[in-house]
Amino acid sequence: MNEHVIPRPASTMVLLSDQPDLHVLTIRRSEKLEFAPGYTVFPGGVIEDSDRDSRWTTMVEGVTLEEANSKLEVDQDGLAYFIAAVRETIEEVGILVGVRSQHLLENREKLEKNEVFLIDLLEGKENLDLGQIHPISRWITPEPSPRRYDTYFFVASVDPEAIPIVDGYEATEATWARPSELLDDWRNGLLTMISPTRSILQRLENYSSAKDVMKVAGKKNLRQRVRIGDEWSERVYFPEDTDYEKPSLMDSLGWVWLPPFK
Repeated sequence: MNEHVIPRPASTMVLLSDQPDLHVLTIRRSEKLEFAPGYTVFPGGVIEDSDRDSRWTTMVEGVTLEEANSKLEVDQDGLAYFIAAVRETIEEVGILVGVRSQHLLENREKLEKNEVFLIDLLEGKENLDLGQIHPISRWITPEPSPRRYDTYFFVASVDPEAIPIVDGYEATEATWARPSELLDDWRNGLLTMISPTRSILQRLENYSSAKDVMKVAGKKNLRQRVRIGDEWSERVYFPEDTDYEKPSLMDSLGWVWLPPFK
């Protein structure tokens, strides 16, 4: 019998860029990892103790502690989810979001190994601006699973010139691509993606620019529960889909609140 595994809080960053149309950054996870080896995902990882450091409350701009909790509909740690998304993006693909201090990139490896901490590198130098980072989804790994995560997905827009450089440990490849191209590659068996990743790409594929996405993501949108069928060969379904109530589908532990493009 499997023991009940409590999901670990985690964050994922969906980076967007206009090149000149909407592109999204995905990484390929190392085949050596226990969770989702070789899968195509967005940069992300679990919340660490340093993301919860009380000093952050005076070192962030754009979002207060109370606003972060409200945006994520949590009682605590709302700010830590935002900060973890920024930190993981630096560690995994070497791209700065909400911060300009280039010395952070020089400390990527130490950050990843927890030899230094983001808050200590920034303290006294620069605040973290979270005003242009918006939550758009939440997914919880279902039971039974030896590794479970309660993950919030955030979206941010970066300069088209931003060049991802993978860490070589968790991420072995990084690619800018149109959401529709990634979904086509999945359908054709060229890459493997779990439903949380596909749900975000399905939502993004009809947007034409990062500007449009960010404008909509910055609003308070309705949370929609995603339904799923076969994890490996079937798209995910949203309430506006004709087949949403199809008996062969089941409710997921996934919610997306970036609406379809109109």
